[in-house]
Amino acid sequence: MKKSMFVRVVMLLLVSLAFTGMTACSFEEDSGGEGEGEGEGEGEGEGESEGEGEGEGECEEDSDCDDELGCNGVETCLEGQCVEGKALECEKYGDGYCLEADEDHPEAYCFCFIDFEYLISTGEDVVIDESSCYPRNILANMDDLELDEESYWNGSDASGGFESGSLHFNNNYNSEYSSWDGFAYSNMTDTETAGYGNQYSAISAGEINPEGNYAVVFYSTWASNPPQVVSFSEDAEINPIVGFWITNTAYAYYSMLEGDDYSKKFGGEDGTDQDWFLLTITGIKLDGTPTEKSMEFYLADFRSDNSEEDYIIDEWTLVNVADGLEEDVIGLQFSLSSSDNGEYGMNTPAYFAVDAIMTYMGE
Repeated sequence: MKKSMFVRVVMLLLVSLAFTGMTACSFEEDSGGEGEGEGEGEGEGEGESEGEGEGEGECEEDSDCDDELGCNGVETCLEGQCVEGKALECEKYGDGYCLEADEDHPEAYCFCFIDFEYLISTGEDVVIDESSCYPRNILANMDDLELDEESYWNGSDASGGFESGSLHFNNNYNSEYSSWDGFAYSNMTDTETAGYGNQYSAISAGEINPEGNYAVVFYSTWASNPPQVVSFSEDAEINPIVGFWITNTAYAYYSMLEGDDYSKKFGGEDGTDQDWFLLTITGIKLDGTPTEKSMEFYLADFRSDNSEEDYIIDEWTLVNVADGLEEDVIGLQFSLSSSDNGEYGMNTPAYFAVDAIMTYMGE
């Protein structure tokens, strides 16, 4: 009995001590929580009051808000608070970026790559000014060459070529046969007529610039010089050719699509022939020598086992020579080959069209 009583007393004492400890801990935690809450609350309250005080009277006039940068827009003062300006939309027509004012430009302005696909899809006109984009990355687009409407130049003046922008385009004209090769330029827009008589029309003429010019290239294996475009600018080293836009001519397009008296229909009658029309591009370096590497671009490709993947280029398409050649070049040299050949060489009409030859965006 005494032992049992003693055990009970000890257990009661232990329970009592445990309860007292828990109560004390609970009280300390609650007290600490209130203290922290008051401290944090007071600190935050004071901070907000200070912030509000600093905000009052932040500006009195627009000049107080000017950060001396133009690309992010013009800041204004409204009811004592600075309001951010509207940044220049340098990416409206394609990839672009803003440059601050300099000696040639009193205000901030845009350098940008004009996105022809955007223009084709929307039909919008691009106004080249400070609020849109300077086409400073265009080395040549043939629009600085005079032509009557629906006409062309093919070298019949025996000048040996032409210049557009900062580039020279070679041309070989034979007055005896009234024939030419190399580069011509045109604004012809007949995209429906097949045959040799329509050799100066691009199949997608008018889609980018309805009233603009473009170059037409004819490659002849008999020519003394292949088609070449070379920069004559003193800044050629810092403005290399990095890309251009290309499409088929109407003559070559319909010849491959339908066949004619001299050329086969690509794919054959059942569409299974693995035909192709290939442009090979070699770069010309600053010292005038050709690049070791060339790049290939298929103007038509029927090599796939899946006929749904066969195509003939019928829209302006960007060719990125900077990635393809992997080095800076000041000129380009072209050659053509095809799966359709005969006794006298290639049967496929050796034509294509070029526009908007570009360099890097400005520094």
